[in-house]
Amino acid sequence: MERRRFLATLPALPISATLPLALSGCALTRPPLLVGACPWPGTASLRLAESEALLPPACARLLDFPNASMVLAAFRNGSLDAAVVTLDEALLLAAHDQAPRLVCVVDFSEGASGLLTRPPAEGLGSLRGARVGVETEAGGAYLVAKALERAGIGLDEVVFVPLPLDRHEDAYLERRVDALVSAEPVRSRLLALGARELFSTREMAGELANVIVVRELQLASRRADVRCLIAGHFAGRERLLADPRAAAQALGPRAGLPPEAFSLALQGLRLPDPAENRRLFASGELAEVLGQVALTLHNYRLLHAQVPGESLLDSSLIEEV
Repeated sequence: MERRRFLATLPALPISATLPLALSGCALTRPPLLVGACPWPGTASLRLAESEALLPPACARLLDFPNASMVLAAFRNGSLDAAVVTLDEALLLAAHDQAPRLVCVVDFSEGASGLLTRPPAEGLGSLRGARVGVETEAGGAYLVAKALERAGIGLDEVVFVPLPLDRHEDAYLERRVDALVSAEPVRSRLLALGARELFSTREMAGELANVIVVRELQLASRRADVRCLIAGHFAGRERLLADPRAAAQALGPRAGLPPEAFSLALQGLRLPDPAENRRLFASGELAEVLGQVALTLHNYRLLHAQVPGESLLDSSLIEEV
């Protein structure tokens, strides 16, 4: 599917004019950094940090969006200073001259995202001719490309239905699609409805990472605030790992999942600590994965501009945290 067909589905998001000014902490006379995120469980670290005052409100404010497409739209139209996105989404922002700088790896999905189908379909071969719901240019595009690559199926052999994550359940129940590329917390709800998983990020470990990206301008002018944001993520990560049950109780309802289901969703994630983040940047591993993602997107005509992945990386703040 051509990228322009994806882009036509994206909503325009207005810039809020009602954001309060922060009067203390990291930014004395400026509003906090506005950080966009969808209900992905990997952002639990930041949500915990915010709710338990581990992330100073003067430094950053986390904004909830129903789906990743709206996060990308808000970043593009200038509503956000930073966002939690997947690697392929970071590449797509860069291809549209948004100058994102990848400053921290939040999580790796190792089973928290997948391609689900309606019974009795079995095997990736059943996708040939299927109507596949996928969230436009968000992380689902890369996952479906990998699944089709594994099955030896071309883009022209499936019918793509652009579908934001928050509409997946309705589309499944109304039989508007045969398969869905979905992610937590919606993935768990689809499985509860009887959907079968044909392919997941367990089979592409290390490739589907969620990262913090910051506008180049903000990284240059508000380093202290960005440092606060990264430190807050790691503080929330420690709290999450120390008491995952309490975290599930607090955050499950916010994601639309019972605490037990939220706990299971978290088990499909790997949360790298500061030391692993430094290794990923310094070893070249992160740059190599970005290159692989860019190549796959390009081969499937999902990324038309050439984007050198290493140009997105900035490890300087990870070194300071």
